[in-house]
Amino acid sequence: MRTVLCAGVIAGLVGVATAGPILINESAVGSVTLTLNPGPMGGSVFRAPAPLFSDSALGSVHADLAGDGINTNDIITILAADTDDGTGLFALLDEELGGSGTPDARANVVVVAHDAGGSGITGWVNDDGLELAQTANANPVASTFRFDTTFEWSSNGTGDAMALSRLDPGDSGTLVFNAVPGASLFGVSRGFQFVSFENGQWGVVGGGTFNGPVSHPTSTSLDWRVVPSPATGLVGLVALGATARRRRPGA
Repeated sequence: MRTVLCAGVIAGLVGVATAGPILINESAVGSVTLTLNPGPMGGSVFRAPAPLFSDSALGSVHADLAGDGINTNDIITILAADTDDGTGLFALLDEELGGSGTPDARANVVVVAHDAGGSGITGWVNDDGLELAQTANANPVASTFRFDTTFEWSSNGTGDAMALSRLDPGDSGTLVFNAVPGASLFGVSRGFQFVSFENGQWGVVGGGTFNGPVSHPTSTSLDWRVVPSPATGLVGLVALGATARRRRPGA
């Protein structure tokens, strides 16, 4: 009976053992490591062919956060989420209200990712239909992925975003944010906020500013790494306990 019970527990845990938290580290947040737990992102976030991250999908992400009191206006929001295309890492630039306006905000984002498991990391971009430049380079031999986009948006009503999906434990990389000279920090002057899914809801777990003054900000980079879900470790412990119990009668 005990062995059967353990097997049932193992089966249940295996069902929830997925890519776990994403760790973020950068001097802009005090040289500390923040843990971003992925939360469920309702709906079909990545319904369009990559790399198109649609306005409606982006709006739904902001709506999910707003439902838990997260203000995404005038700030870069970094979060992890469980999506229809696996575990994703998001960088939301300013709030998305579904409107349009004269572009007055710009930022360049460079994404470098190491696909440790070879699952095929996918990159997504939303740029308010005003994309200035975008390059993507995937190297399956080196298991690397690079994405370089210059975003342009209106700081009054629209926002932009990028995301990575299909992230597995062991995947890692860097996000580099560069404010474009002459555009200052319109739309993202509040800096960064880091959002995690805690106790059944989204919450801000840390924040930081761009390196340098608001008038002349310098490049700010965030290192990220996906770690195994805690449930994965529990599966191993339960399995070990089940093995020990089965061997006990013959010991």
